[in-house]
Amino acid sequence: TKKIIVLENKYFSDNKKVLVKTQFDDKDFKLPKVKLSESDRDLLERLLTGEFGSSYVGACLVAQSIKCAIVIDGYSSIKQLIIGMGYVGRTDIGKSQNAINAVKFIFDENALAVKHRLFYMCTEDYYNSNPNNFHSTQNEILQFENVKFFDRWN
Repeated sequence: TKKIIVLENKYFSDNKKVLVKTQFDDKDFKLPKVKLSESDRDLLERLLTGEFGSSYVGACLVAQSIKCAIVIDGYSSIKQLIIGMGYVGRTDIGKSQNAINAVKFIFDENALAVKHRLFYMCTEDYYNSNPNNFHSTQNEILQFENVKFFDRWN
């Protein structure tokens, strides 16, 4: 299988480019630069639009969650990541400018939404209405608008 996402380990995030501060900021957190193929970029921009395209910061948080999964879990395509991570955002839609800009910020500029790992997210309504859901077993890092973002405990 041809890898279409390339991890460029020699380039790391610019510590000055961070959108949101949290109480869990890790001053040493950084991610290597990841280069997307054109087809992965297109699919990612559509996915971000479906997940949180109404907000630039929200789209950046989701994009960083995706980048963490690529780097740490080794996903080699956005399609593979969607299946493996259980994303449900529509991808059969157009792209919002917020989503396009978020991909540029997180992937092309190698910036961070937060100085912490992110992997999972869910709405506050889902979280509160489903006691003992998967997300409740994870490490909550922040809530932005009505969406909670989580790291893994390990």
